Amino acid sequence: MTTLPAPGIAALVLAADALDDDSPRAMGRWGRTTTVEHVVSAVASLFDTTVVVLGSDGDRVAEVTQLGDAIVVVDPEWSEGVASPLRAGLDTLSRLSDVEHVVLIDVATPQVDTSVISELVDTHLATPHALPGRRLGDRAATVGKFRYVRSGPIVLARELWERFLSMEGSTPIHQVLSAHQDWVAEVWIDQLPPVEVHDADDLANIAPRG
Repeated sequence: MTTLPAPGIAALVLAADALDDDSPRAMGRWGRTTTVEHVVSAVASLFDTTVVVLGSDGDRVAEVTQLGDAIVVVDPEWSEGVASPLRAGLDTLSRLSDVEHVVLIDVATPQVDTSVISELVDTHLATPHALPGRRLGDRAATVGKFRYVRSGPIVLARELWERFLSMEGSTPIHQVLSAHQDWVAEVWIDQLPPVEVHDADDLANIAPRG
């Protein structure tokens, strides 16, 4: 089993969009803290490098939250859809020569399970990414299948980043991967997928009591 943090692997926390009431998703309440602070804190010990992409009211969120040593990126074009924050994060990571793989973690599913992250990383690193004769992109993404449903986190090798850097709009990342099955290695996770939060009620149903 891989012991994290492992060299060459970074976390990219996507926290740019808004809840259904237009409030920043990053500022949703998680007990006595916010969802973005909770997620960043939960993964901080797993990675040497963490990048957080903020968007909705991003400058204020950056000022009032405690995100430790994370690299914070504020994406002014976040409302375009998921593609823009993903581009902003990958562009930042692409400038770091020592990072070859990234774990995408969406604050929309704030129930972070570090054992799942470790299992995904183990599988990803055991998948050959640069064998002679291998087509670019083959099995360069590793995703979890939670009782027949794919959900995050997602692990991406650097060789796929350029494909996503050219992506536009609001097409979900899993939908893009589903259209390119040769890119994907799946890991069976014998538990229900993490809950996707759309509004304050959703968050209140899963967050610890403050």
